[in-house]
This record gives sequence, structure tokens and C-alpha cells, in this order.
Amino acid sequence: MKKIVLLLVIALTLIAGDYEDAVEALKKGDYKNAVKLYKKAAEQGNSSAQSDLGMMYLQGDHVLKDPNMAVYWLEKSSKQDNATGQFNFAVMYCMGRGVRKDLKQCAYWTKKAYENGEDVSNFWEQYELWKYQ
Repeated sequence: MKKIVLLLVIALTLIAGDYEDAVEALKKGDYKNAVKLYKKAAEQGNSSAQSDLGMMYLQGDHVLKDPNMAVYWLEKSSKQDNATGQFNFAVMYCMGRGVRKDLKQCAYWTKKAYENGEDVSNFWEQYELWKYQ
């Protein structure tokens, strides 16, 4: 049992390491390496990397703009209860960016983001999302 726990800790450290390295590479302007590290961390299940990568694809930041990839990564992040990913996914539904505009989905993901610690009160009020629960 101790070996399993140790292996899990090591695996989680490596995943977090790729994400931290991606953030640092981005800060230094090493965009090619940053994208590579974000993808690696996202593919390994890091929900923060998935959220960041989704936004990069949505906005075309350092990658080709690809709304389908944005949806793919933000949905993965959201399903892991990443509050930032959930909020960004909600905004996509409210605005109809990369997905069909759907205020019920917007309300659902906004509420999930709130439950996971994201401050969404202004957004909730602005779009009157209580009407779509």
C-alpha cells in the first residue's frame, strides 16, 4: 500500500511540474515550449493546464485558433471541478463561442464554478442565470 501511495505522489508531482514549467515558459516568452508543456500536462490530466490550453485555443494565443479544441479542453477541465475552467466553459455557452448559445448550460456551469469557489455573482446577475436553472 505504501508503494502505491508513493507512486501516486510521484506521478502527481510530475504532472504538476509540467504545468508549472509551462507557466514559467510562457512568462519567459518561450511560447513553443510553453504550448508543448501545457499539452503534456493537459494530456496527463492536469485540470489547470486543460483550462489554460482551452482558453489558448479559444483566443488563438500561441496556437491556431480552434474552437473545437477549446471546447474539448475546457470540458475536460470542467468535469474535474476546475472552477476557472467551469466559468470559462459557462462563458462560451453564454456567448455562443465555439458552442451553440445555451443559457441553461451557461447557468449549469456557472453554478458549478460558484460551488467550486469562483466568484461569479456579477456574471450570474448580468445574464439573469437564475431563470435558466
